[in-house]
Amino acid sequence: MKTPIKITRGLGEVHHGTEHHWMMRLTAAFLVILGLGFVAFVIAAAGSSYEEAKALVGHPLVAVFLLLVIGVSVYHTYLGATTIPEDYFQNQLYRTLTKIVNSFAAIVVCAALFFAVLKVAFGG
Repeated sequence: MKTPIKITRGLGEVHHGTEHHWMMRLTAAFLVILGLGFVAFVIAAAGSSYEEAKALVGHPLVAVFLLLVIGVSVYHTYLGATTIPEDYFQNQLYRTLTKIVNSFAAIVVCAALFFAVLKVAFGG
């Protein structure tokens, strides 16, 4: 049951509903723009040899763009996956464990993808 002050402050069950909602919308809008750029990148890289694709990823602007795509998409995915246990798990232990696994998975995926892009960008 929400009290009038909770409704005014925008606090739901987990006490950060408004911030979570806005971050999901903001990252989704940003991903639309980044997605168009990523499609352009894939089209530019399609049909090229390994060395040409490596040179393309090695360009500083492209590398920064790819890191931005990775960061925003992993964060958006993390936010979306956090919503599931908050909304559907009644048991607090399951909810907490799922959030921990979600956080760990997001960090591991983001770190691995960052490493891959930076390794190619710096000629490794």
